[in-house]
Amino acid sequence: MVWRTQVLLGRLRDQATVLATVALVTFVATTLLGTFALLLDATGDDAVDAALGRLPDSAITLEATIRVNNKDTQTALDAAGDTLAAMLGDVPTERTAWLTGRTWSLPRVEGAPVAPLAYPASTPLVPDQTELLSGTWPDAARDDAGRLLVNVPGVAAERYGWAVGTEVPVRTLGGQAEDTWLVVGTHEITGPPASWSRDPLGGAGHDAAYPVPGTLGKLVTDLWGPVVVAPEALLGPGVTERAHLLVLPDLTGAPRGALATARDSLTSGQVRLSAALTDVGVSGSIRTDLGTTIDAAWRELTVTRVGVVVVGLLLAVLATTVMLQAARLLGERRAAEGELVAARGASPAQLRSLAVLEAALLAVLVTGTAPWAARALFARLADTGGMSAAGLTAPPGVPPAVWFACAGVATVLAVALVVPSWHVSGSSHASAHAHLVRTGADVALVALGGVALWQLLDYGAPLTRGADGPRLDPVLVLGPALVTLAAAVLALRLVGPVGRGADALARRGTTLVVPLAAWQVARRPAAATGTILVVVLAVAAATFSHAFLATWRLSQLEQVDLALGTDARIEGARGEPLVVSADVRGALADAPGDAVLQPVVVRNVGVGRALGADRGSSAIDARVIGVDASTPDLLRGRGPEPWEDVVRDLPHPPGSARAPERTATGTELPGDPQWLLARVTPGSAPEASGRAYLRIAVEDEAGARAWLATPELLLGEPVDIALEVPRARGPLRVVAASFVVALDGTPFEVAVATSPRDKLGQIGLAVHDVRVLDRSVDAGTPDEATLAAAQGTPVDLSGAPWEGSATSGGVVRDVLVGSAATAPAPSGLPADALVLDGLFDMSTLDASTGRLVAHAWPAQERVRAVVTESLAERADLRDGAGFVMRIGDAQVDVYVEAVVPYVPGAPRGPALLVDRTALGRVVTEAAGTDPLLDAWWLAAPPAQTADLAGAVAHATGGHATVRSTERAAAVAGPLRVTVPAALSLVTAATAMLVLVGLGSSAAAVVRSRRLELARLQALGASRRSLVGGLLGEHALLVLLGAGTGALIGYGLSRVVAPVLTVSGDGRRPVPAPVVDWQAEETFAITAGLALAGCAVVALLATVLVRRASGALLRLGDDR
Repeated sequence: MVWRTQVLLGRLRDQATVLATVALVTFVATTLLGTFALLLDATGDDAVDAALGRLPDSAITLEATIRVNNKDTQTALDAAGDTLAAMLGDVPTERTAWLTGRTWSLPRVEGAPVAPLAYPASTPLVPDQTELLSGTWPDAARDDAGRLLVNVPGVAAERYGWAVGTEVPVRTLGGQAEDTWLVVGTHEITGPPASWSRDPLGGAGHDAAYPVPGTLGKLVTDLWGPVVVAPEALLGPGVTERAHLLVLPDLTGAPRGALATARDSLTSGQVRLSAALTDVGVSGSIRTDLGTTIDAAWRELTVTRVGVVVVGLLLAVLATTVMLQAARLLGERRAAEGELVAARGASPAQLRSLAVLEAALLAVLVTGTAPWAARALFARLADTGGMSAAGLTAPPGVPPAVWFACAGVATVLAVALVVPSWHVSGSSHASAHAHLVRTGADVALVALGGVALWQLLDYGAPLTRGADGPRLDPVLVLGPALVTLAAAVLALRLVGPVGRGADALARRGTTLVVPLAAWQVARRPAAATGTILVVVLAVAAATFSHAFLATWRLSQLEQVDLALGTDARIEGARGEPLVVSADVRGALADAPGDAVLQPVVVRNVGVGRALGADRGSSAIDARVIGVDASTPDLLRGRGPEPWEDVVRDLPHPPGSARAPERTATGTELPGDPQWLLARVTPGSAPEASGRAYLRIAVEDEAGARAWLATPELLLGEPVDIALEVPRARGPLRVVAASFVVALDGTPFEVAVATSPRDKLGQIGLAVHDVRVLDRSVDAGTPDEATLAAAQGTPVDLSGAPWEGSATSGGVVRDVLVGSAATAPAPSGLPADALVLDGLFDMSTLDASTGRLVAHAWPAQERVRAVVTESLAERADLRDGAGFVMRIGDAQVDVYVEAVVPYVPGAPRGPALLVDRTALGRVVTEAAGTDPLLDAWWLAAPPAQTADLAGAVAHATGGHATVRSTERAAAVAGPLRVTVPAALSLVTAATAMLVLVGLGSSAAAVVRSRRLELARLQALGASRRSLVGGLLGEHALLVLLGAGTGALIGYGLSRVVAPVLTVSGDGRRPVPAPVVDWQAEETFAITAGLALAGCAVVALLATVLVRRASGALLRLGDDR
């Protein structure tokens, strides 16, 4: 062992430069790959925690719904809270409780059959999502007199005349207990409906037709709530019916590994909760999306790791190649030493043990230092690469995974250092079968690369599907590295032919530099393979990584654009459609002119597919997107062709030659109407007794529609009606009417009729003396006297081109309008009366209802739709086909305009895109009254979209999804940011490895040719010419390697980059990724690597050639 130590110390003294080069290669490569390991480790814990921490509370909250049934509330809450806390383990939590008390009877109103009801409640939404109208919030359960302190809904206080200080006597439904409530304030609910889902009334505050408990729905009454009380008022026994315990985990403060433990516990959550609640005499259930949210984050994490692992393996291959070059340099430096030691009796085993010892010491040294350097590089990358903004920072120490990764890399590089000299230790002769072995290895590598590429393309991504989601396939993820190495090995076969061709051309020259360089490449092609291999792998890895990053980024952005379909989407708006429309447009009153807002239909519908004459039809769930097809430039997402061409014909009816102009239809109501007053005269011929229900549709400029319903009408009896018009912005128009009729009995003439024709009768209505009361009048709720005296502004409804249909017994018939109508007779009505008369089968109306629908636009009958390939395949549809769709309360006919892979807002699954206006008209014609307003889509300049969308969401109580925000999260979110960070590191890493690799190659070449260079100098060659020859030789090799590497990178980008680019859930992206090659940037990277390599060769050649002197000629060897 002593002699080995002496030899190693002697080498450290005499071969410091070469050993430093080898150590530098090992350290740089291990540090870079250690940084990649740290990126993977960060995404494993920190990224998931950061991503979940940015989600809304509803996505991670654990909710225990406890049926207290008047047992002790506090005991039940404690049992449930302890169980949920135990499930989350070391994750910090925050608890809140939503308590709903038992229902109480209020004092009965005179003339009412039953007393109204109310329920006390304590909710964490008070006061943030309520408005205090008067008084205060309860600050204690009861006052000194024992009265329960309550804050009642403002609508209830107005109905019953309650004010602050009012005492309300209440009793339980069965009368077993009585209590007294003291009103300390009134309130109004302002939050979005989704927030009040735990409230029995959903935040409405009042239900006028609540079924009285115990009456099987035969009796209804008013239910009021929530009557807000202090939490402690509902914590005892006998006061609470239902409790919701909300446990919000603080994922940002969770220790590492706690999230995985909590996920495992969630699988048995219901069993554990049921057991705990049974022990205290209550029951309950648990509801949470935390498990699926964690699973989704882990799936996205697995997908994200694909890019990091792939480029990491490419760098590992490049680093190993550079290490082999350094090993070659070391071998050249120690050739004479090895022969001398062998001549003095050292055995090959002893020399090999010395090599192993040296490599092991190097691996230990690098393993002890590289992880800390990797952490420092990670911290730098986090600060400059956007990871800090995503919540990813350098850990306080070095994670164990990074230590293991660095140890593994250092060991692999140490083996690469030992292997080249293993078979020649103690010998000066190369293996006799080296060429054959190399050829066989090349063939095997090319075959392996081909199989890897085939499997990668066959699977579609380096992922396999498991029971819990996609998993990284360790074999497939090696595919890109194997393909690159195989292509590089094939490129090495070009060195000989290129060298011989260059030599033939250079012989015609008159200088020394070019012929010398070409001759050296031609006569030593095997010696040039190291240089070629380093350059090919470096350029291929750098160009592929750059193209992959650009392709991946573009695909993520396109996926967001298509999924959202617009610049911003506002959903969950609360209130009447006209009121919401007014608030939305009011919020954008000062917005720039290029900001456009439109109401949109986004919902699931049932699509009917015909199965055959004897099999009927079946329903298919599909997603319908209804937009303004006249403005296709507002749609986002790359389509199979421009969306303008796809949706051009959607606004007009099938069979129409051109789209109708989007002019306003119906009759405009003057001013800002608050009340629509009219006299309605329903009639029939033959005369019949029955009831009718009228609804009138008014529409604003944006296309938002509200249906105003009248009280029950009696056939043959004129009645004055007052319809309250919701608050609106801009002019309103009366566009449609729906008239439902049911007879009390069949008229005698119809009953005795024998032919179907004689069973038909006329039923209609006349709307006349129409006028509006402006909102500025502030008429309040007009009574009969006010209606009789109110003048208002007259409105002539008869001027619009009304059309319609009448349906009875499943048969649709035309509607007569104006003077052509017979029931009621127009002769006895004012000239401006709107008279609508339909032909009904009166023999069916005593057991069912008939419906008359009138509208102020030309009948459309069917709506055009662009359907996705998924829907077309499932429903067996093609261009020009027809099908039926159930939407809201109507069934409509749809015409297939075109079949496309996907539509904006619905990138996957069965979906169809329609024009919202056309759909609304067809739904109305089919007797539907759905307002068809599910969301608002906003198109605005990117710099203003977020602010405008936020203003709209605030004004309507909804929530906004902004495209620019989603785009940033798609490429720079906690689960995504490591991909661009890792890929952006590749260019710098390859540059460093190229410098070291080409430096090692140039040093080895000069070292092996020192005697030859000395002879050339003795024959009169200048050092400048010799340096130029060496530089020309390497420049030729670098040029060949860079060109070949760029071609390999381009091929990988075209074939492999789209395969590696997947969606967040591991599926193929929609739309399909398009390779973004970026030729100018790629050329700059290639040229930069080539020039950097030539520069280091020139520097080393200049320094080393000076040492090749005439002393070598006198010594006769290369020492």
